Amino acid sequence: MAIIASALAAADSDHGDWIHTAIVDVFGIFSSDRDDAAQLVEELVRDSDDSLSQGARQLLGILTELDPVLRPA
Repeated sequence: MAIIASALAAADSDHGDWIHTAIVDVFGIFSSDRDDAAQLVEELVRDSDDSLSQGARQLLGILTELDPVLRPA
């Protein structure tokens, strides 16, 4: 998650779109996967590295907007 957050922080708009698409593809299926990822990213938001925490905020925003297809019964 730290690598993705760092990539988002450094990405231009085109690369950011590709990263966003990949995040949706990976975490848009199972709500449990999305929730686990969001929990990890919440820790990165508080990181002392400003670039990493900025990217983590972007990543968390993407994850929280997702409405996964499959949810627990």
